[in-house]
Amino acid sequence: MRNLFTCLIAIALSFTAFGQKKKTSTEPASSSQTSTASEQLSIEKRIIRNALKYQDPGPVANSYYNILAIYPDSTNYLDSLAFLYFQVGMNQQCILVSSAILKERPNSIGILELKAVSEKNLGLIKMALEDFEKLYPNTNSIQHLYQIASLQYDLKRLGECQITIQAIMQREDLKDAKVTVFYGQGQSQNVPMEAAVYNMEGVILMNLNEDDKALEMFDRSSELDPEFLLPINNKKALEKKEASKGSDGK
Repeated sequence: MRNLFTCLIAIALSFTAFGQKKKTSTEPASSSQTSTASEQLSIEKRIIRNALKYQDPGPVANSYYNILAIYPDSTNYLDSLAFLYFQVGMNQQCILVSSAILKERPNSIGILELKAVSEKNLGLIKMALEDFEKLYPNTNSIQHLYQIASLQYDLKRLGECQITIQAIMQREDLKDAKVTVFYGQGQSQNVPMEAAVYNMEGVILMNLNEDDKALEMFDRSSELDPEFLLPINNKKALEKKEASKGSDGK
């Protein structure tokens, strides 16, 4: 489960925003209605705090739905629900809630990022790419640019991927950037982004049968991070390929 501290921040913000929203409401309400709603809100807040204390997302989500039923115009609670679903890995639910938010507030960059990452997690590559392409002009984040390159590669849009790789290579913040690369069986490595990009370019060149250039890219990647497994394995595959060619020619 992802760190719930971020969720606590989102909840605190939504509570504050709700208090402000309530003051500006133009809807008439009797004192008894206001008192009942206020009491219910207080109960739901306590449920949320207790559930977060024991890292139980179920009651938190239920309380958000209860609050939204009482105060349907309080969109900040819907934001918090999206963050909660993202943090506990409920990607489909995160996408659905984020999509509803974006219909009303299409410029919500944080929500769009949740949606894009959730789509990638579910293998909805084309949708994720479209959303990261919307994100990048607004954030100028090298991480978002890397995600664009990675998704372009997954879709076999190799020409576009190479253009994006060149854009990454020109970034001044590349030297300090890190990226998590995932393998099968839940394994991952945190590596320099530059090493990951060189490896990606090497794989593209290998697919284009430019083996000498591909080998150079794998070597550059390994120089940046000698423990990075992907360029090591790709270089072995390339050497095996070249050895097979040599034996076939004898």
